[in-house]
Amino acid sequence: MAFTAHQDPAMLTELRDTADTAAEKARQLAMWMREAKKVCVFTGAGISTAAGIADYRGPNGVWTLRAQGREDAIRSKDMMKALPTACHMALVKLMENGLLHHVISQNVDGLHRKSGVPAGKISELHGNTHLERCATCHREYLRDIDVTKNVLLDAATFSQGKSHLTGRRCAVASCNGPLEDTIVHFGEGLPVNIVTQGFEQSDASDLHIVLGSSLTVAPACKMPQATKENGGRLVIVNLQKTPLDPLADMKVHAKCDDFLTTVLRELDLVVPAFALKRRLCVWRSGGDLNVSSVDAADDDEPTMLVKSITPAAGKVTVGFEGHYGEPDVDLPLSVEVEAKLDDSIALFDVSYRPDASPEAEAWQTHGCRVVAMKSAGTPEGMAPPRAEMITCRPGNKRVVLQPAAPAPPKNYNLGGGFNVTPLETCPHCDDVPQAAAAAADGVDPAAPCTTCGHVGENMLCLICNEVHCGRHVEGHMVKHHEATGHPLVMGFSDLSCWCFACDSYIDAANPRLSAYYTAYHVAKFGEVPPYVTPQSRGAAFVARVCAKYGVSTPALTAPPAAPAVVDDDDEPMEMFSVYPAPSCPHTPSLPNPSSLSVDPRAPCGACGNVGENMMCLTCQKVFCGRHVKEHMLEHHDETGHPIVCGFKDLSFWCYPCETYLLPTNPSVAPYHAALYVAKFGELPPNVRGQITEASDDKPSS
Repeated sequence: MAFTAHQDPAMLTELRDTADTAAEKARQLAMWMREAKKVCVFTGAGISTAAGIADYRGPNGVWTLRAQGREDAIRSKDMMKALPTACHMALVKLMENGLLHHVISQNVDGLHRKSGVPAGKISELHGNTHLERCATCHREYLRDIDVTKNVLLDAATFSQGKSHLTGRRCAVASCNGPLEDTIVHFGEGLPVNIVTQGFEQSDASDLHIVLGSSLTVAPACKMPQATKENGGRLVIVNLQKTPLDPLADMKVHAKCDDFLTTVLRELDLVVPAFALKRRLCVWRSGGDLNVSSVDAADDDEPTMLVKSITPAAGKVTVGFEGHYGEPDVDLPLSVEVEAKLDDSIALFDVSYRPDASPEAEAWQTHGCRVVAMKSAGTPEGMAPPRAEMITCRPGNKRVVLQPAAPAPPKNYNLGGGFNVTPLETCPHCDDVPQAAAAAADGVDPAAPCTTCGHVGENMLCLICNEVHCGRHVEGHMVKHHEATGHPLVMGFSDLSCWCFACDSYIDAANPRLSAYYTAYHVAKFGEVPPYVTPQSRGAAFVARVCAKYGVSTPALTAPPAAPAVVDDDDEPMEMFSVYPAPSCPHTPSLPNPSSLSVDPRAPCGACGNVGENMMCLTCQKVFCGRHVKEHMLEHHDETGHPIVCGFKDLSFWCYPCETYLLPTNPSVAPYHAALYVAKFGELPPNVRGQITEASDDKPSS
């Protein structure tokens, strides 16, 4: 964005066509729209002033008043409560009737998406206050909150500054990358893919209509010009003059709402009233009732609009954020629909008119559509939209998604001694069947992927015992989860247990998991695990595996007791399947980083890969890990430098000792603190104060 006000007073003057002139221009534009093969609209802040949101370069615009020293006079409505205008709704109507094909917008208020413009038909150049994007896989999340609230601190300035991290993580099980808001701050470049899309749409259009933009910000203002230069028509609707006026085939000095309403009348169309539209998805897994949402115009575009669910006989009540005072909505679940929810998804289209009369029904339900759930048997069905779904266990009366606006992440728990601290349990552990003695014959950590035959880096589904490869190979376990909904798996590489539905590791000491963990530890290492005692509910299973591998059967405990893990200093730790060591012989060799410049997104020094990289703590060089091209391993082989830190989870690994290291180690802590600040914008909890203490394992100089 450009932080500038008009310098020429003439550009501030608002001009208005007479009613007859505006009506004639509307008739002409309606004719051009009927003739055009492809129509593109370019919108600026001027189309949202009728919604109470201030523009930038109008007589009372934000930049104008700031330039005049009248910043106190700026008046603008909260974007979360602003309603789409007649102009917004007119564009939706034109799109529905095939008379408009794409919208390019400079606005961040989200009113286009809220009005009903599909995600695939809009290029939001400066972002959307409701939209987050994963920094790793680029998956987008449309929410009913302002995602720019509570952004994390900028690592360089320790202020919000140009930080985009929201504190949430990607819901794609194979990713879990950090989410960022999509807003373009001053001085930042526009997203290349969005700009490219905007120019492609402009080049392909033979009619480009500009609505409410001063057309002073490049390269955005070059998009309408591209249509003109390719032989198309250019129409500009704006109360003030613009730099592209000399190129325009038609210039209209009128309010956008009034002019477009007249254009639609010439096209025999009526501007629809705004209504909140929600497409709500209901299904069941393992007895749990799940509710989520998708875009009202696209089943494959997940949204995060649900706040709470309350099940009852024959219905489920769904609550929302309530920005417009919208009440909860009751979704009727007939006996026929309920009977299908285990293998199908019920989609309800509902709408709410914020301006409806008090006696009108609050929500209108526009039918229920039941779609087969995608699975191994129905690969063409719909995959459950699990991103931030709300799950209600049997017997629960009400479940509320909290918090609506997140605080900076606090999931880092050094008490567990690992950078991804596992949960003690999750609602899906009860889905894991009791380990059967018959299953013991199949315990094999070297089992190939059922789908592609790959050996190594595979995972076991704890629901059906199928083996598939992980995300670093072909991702067949992720596909298995998406097809079946089976939530819990165990990785053969590190014997960690992961819940796709909860997007978290689960403590292997959990009574439902300990038998599996013990069995595979025996099969992989020839001994029972030192920290996990299997529960008696898996006794036969564990005994049979131990007998198969010639290992003495461990003593069993009665569920649900879970033993604490104790390290060498008798400090209690939480359970994790790969235990980090408090120290190793190589930590004293690490240099003391008096000045450390780190960037968790730094590319590999050998191949340029971004993501899945590691930093050598001896020389601070960055290379990719074993799941990419193994350049860090090659660096270690060449230099002998022992200890590295992974950017993805900030774990520390010693090659010679083949072990993870606690980030609280005095030699490691400064690196950990610097990387944590660079990645999350704050000092790691429980480390403050430790990074300045003298090292006990570093030789004195």
